[in-house]
Amino acid sequence: MYVFVYGTLRKGDSRFGVLDECECVAEEAYLDDYYMISLGGFPGILPGVGQVRGEIYKIDEDILDQLDRIEGYREDDPKHSLYIRTVVSPKGIEDGREIMTYVYNDERTSRRDHQIIESGDWFDASPPRVPRSQKA
Repeated sequence: MYVFVYGTLRKGDSRFGVLDECECVAEEAYLDDYYMISLGGFPGILPGVGQVRGEIYKIDEDILDQLDRIEGYREDDPKHSLYIRTVVSPKGIEDGREIMTYVYNDERTSRRDHQIIESGDWFDASPPRVPRSQKA
């Protein structure tokens, strides 16, 4: 299975270690019809007008379980999850693979005044925390 990551899980950021041993199949991928918001120290994406920049990794069930915990996703109760695991079709990989990502569950909160990251690139709002010289 494959995951599109766009925030702290990207190469060089604070949670990249989770994916460090995973195969990067697209170092530069874009997800249309979503926009990015800042949630403080990490981003979220929501459906709407925009484009989000990210990376795509091949993962296994163990990594998926770790990502679900990190993203606050509860398969048995998605309505109350922080993020919802969603199948998407990013640009940057064109071979029909099923790719999922985590979309912010804006229904969990009444707060709607999130700062929009216009560029759709988390590193424009929060530069990488470690050198990006790691090979993906």
